[in-house]
Amino acid sequence: MKSSSTLRGFRNNPAVLICFAVTIFFQLTLTYYALKPRVGFDDANITQVYARHLAEGHGYVYNIGGERVEGSTSLLWTLINAALFLTPFPILMITALSGLLTVGTLVFSGAITRMIGGASGAVALCYLLFNFFPGFFAWSLWSLMDITLWVFAICGLVWSMLRIETQSGSWPGYFGLLLGACCLPLVRPEGIGVAQGLFAIAIYFRWHTRRSFGIYVIAGLLSVAVIAAVTIWRLQFFGYPVPNTFYAKTSTDLFGQMSQGISYVGSFLTETTTIILFIGAALSIAMINASSARPAARFYALLVPYVTIGGLLVYVILGGDHFGSYRFLIYILPLAIPLAAHALAEFVAAYSEKLTKITLSLVLVFYAGLTWGAFIVDGGNVRHELRIAEGSRIVGTELAKLPSVPSVAIIPAGGFKMAYPGTVYDVLGLNWTKMALSGDVRTDALKNHGGFNAEIFWEALPEIAFPRYGACDDGQAMVMDDFGFNITQGFTDTERFQAHYIAVCKEPVVAYVARPLESMMLENGYHPYLTDH
Repeated sequence: MKSSSTLRGFRNNPAVLICFAVTIFFQLTLTYYALKPRVGFDDANITQVYARHLAEGHGYVYNIGGERVEGSTSLLWTLINAALFLTPFPILMITALSGLLTVGTLVFSGAITRMIGGASGAVALCYLLFNFFPGFFAWSLWSLMDITLWVFAICGLVWSMLRIETQSGSWPGYFGLLLGACCLPLVRPEGIGVAQGLFAIAIYFRWHTRRSFGIYVIAGLLSVAVIAAVTIWRLQFFGYPVPNTFYAKTSTDLFGQMSQGISYVGSFLTETTTIILFIGAALSIAMINASSARPAARFYALLVPYVTIGGLLVYVILGGDHFGSYRFLIYILPLAIPLAAHALAEFVAAYSEKLTKITLSLVLVFYAGLTWGAFIVDGGNVRHELRIAEGSRIVGTELAKLPSVPSVAIIPAGGFKMAYPGTVYDVLGLNWTKMALSGDVRTDALKNHGGFNAEIFWEALPEIAFPRYGACDDGQAMVMDDFGFNITQGFTDTERFQAHYIAVCKEPVVAYVARPLESMMLENGYHPYLTDH
């Protein structure tokens, strides 16, 4: 059975198109209103730094003329960003691409719903169920990070595999499979594991149903060949087999990291929306396994649980994430939602009473409204990530007005570097190889935030340290907030630091400056800033 095209499905059933369009428009509006995005998250700005330098011909570097360092985790997303930095409006273009990829993910999800046996009503429900997850759209539309491409690539690969698992298969399926095998390891380093896991499930399914699985073996070998080639290139170009971010992130001990990973996954699994989604998916899987469903549906019922469990275990080992709204687990949503939509559609079809359908609709709308209200209030716990990048860009712009271009050490190293032309030291090591490889292992550090080493800092001796967005009368009495103070282990309270640096301020910048620069800063309108630490 060939799955009907999405465009044909839209044309034949306007209700599906309406649900699709309403979801995209509503979530774009809701998340934009709640988040007020401008330049993406600070980590996205790190990728933009490398992309801009590549586009300008400076090479794969964080500081122009500095060391080669791969501080952006996604090679493919960095290269795509670099191409967009050749246009007059790169941030707008990256945002537009993020929107297109998000639309593509929903299209894949709707197509999957139809391919596992869902009628038009199930496809429409699939699109509507996305409205329960505004955090998905916050990440996919506005973070401008590689997560948008990551989710799109996984969904596209799964869609391709389902096309192949239909009785007749199709060339788009084979093409998508081989393209996904090549691209997924380039989107994120763990992509090689995801690709091999998907192919292993497909091989098992084909073997169990006594069908040829050669195409999946070829895809697996192709995926390995791509990551091998990239690893050889990395060794020759950077001197290391994986991105520098890996070394900075492994500065925390394994057991502490896994503890954080368990908390991360546990929090995701106890979210009410996650529980409801998984119940719906489980019911759908049970119905598929109890019926004479199509091969594609039976394959999907096998694939989704294993991919979900595998992903949860991977991110337990990797320590989860410090960002809100579960960016590393949102790939599960467009894979599980088709199953939940299928189950919900079967339930609606089984009950012809209008009262039952109206009651169910009101319950769903009421609960969706609660999720929207919560998101407007807390911004999915990611709103502050946008403000960090924006504030850091302002700080970088202001410090760039100084008559000299002092070297700067900073924690949020993306937005600041996008605006500051001088040498910038990323004190967490994501963009500074020596700091990342300092060898210290923290047992108390938040994942991705244990890379700071005081001795490496003193070797570099930056002229400005830890600047932030603020004002002299902000009442905080600190240049570095408690979070930064903790991840640097109280570094700014040490006698050596206080002997070498003095706190100054000039709205909108608060910073530590080396004492030899004090007179220059005062001449340019900065004033002493009283701190508690």
